Amino acid sequence: MNMKKVKFFALMFLAGATLFTSCKKDEETVADPTISFQGGTTSLVFTGTNSIDVNVTFAAEGKIESVSLNGPSLTGTGTTTTDITSKMGTTHTDNGRNQTSVIYLFQVTSADLALAFANHTTLTYTFTVNDQQPVSTTGTFTVTLQSTGTPFGAFTPNTGIILGGSSHPTLGSFYASSTNTVYLQAAAKTNATVVDFAYFYGTTNQATLVAPADADASTMFTGTSGVSTWTTKNSTKFVKLTGFDFAGLSATTDIADVTFGTLTKANTLAVGDVVAFKTVANKIGFAKVTACTNTDDGTITFDVKVQQ
Repeated sequence: MNMKKVKFFALMFLAGATLFTSCKKDEETVADPTISFQGGTTSLVFTGTNSIDVNVTFAAEGKIESVSLNGPSLTGTGTTTTDITSKMGTTHTDNGRNQTSVIYLFQVTSADLALAFANHTTLTYTFTVNDQQPVSTTGTFTVTLQSTGTPFGAFTPNTGIILGGSSHPTLGSFYASSTNTVYLQAAAKTNATVVDFAYFYGTTNQATLVAPADADASTMFTGTSGVSTWTTKNSTKFVKLTGFDFAGLSATTDIADVTFGTLTKANTLAVGDVVAFKTVANKIGFAKVTACTNTDDGTITFDVKVQQ
């Protein structure tokens, strides 16, 4: 074999080796990052007392750049996003950046879940891991409410509401729960469509919350703007409750047993009494009496929680 042929075969060998190496490099790919939940659990049914306590593993051949968690706001209907890259490990102090695998201890207390459910029907927590390629992967964990009959749902709490009796010289006697507004009689007539009830103290009924549609409202509130002159008289329904946990009322509280009949007033009220009411807009509320002076020119003070 002459030298020309030797050189030719050597060059062909080198070209083939280069081509093989090039192809091998092209075939080497880095897998996308992954998210896995402990035991494969990606959902929870909230009973009112349980909590989230799950390890979440983030893995990335291309090394982790960042990890974030988007979850429901505890104080509103929106969501919040938190960078948890440096909050890995059981103590939430380990940094996951530049790592190929890290574990995040995902914990939400029952109290915080209850707060979130006051504004959300379902809770969705979304994790996003970004590697240094960059490629991102998301994983979600959802929480739903246990079916307990009729959960109270999202509500608005208001405290220290004071209504004056029918003879009180300055304080309003009429209340709109949808806006937490107390009205004097003339203003109540103008806003009759939103007035749910009034307060009076009478010889027979004593301390009483009364719907405008009730006959006693027209008897107790008279004059040019008296209830009898109103074009709209809302027929709010009432029921006095026994042993009701007003302080513990939450979005998950089962109110299936709270039923309303035809009563349009709740009378003989005393401090500590809890009254449920249902407005003409079909919103249910609970009022707890915290003070009462028991005179027609006196006052009643109560806290209220009403469905949104």
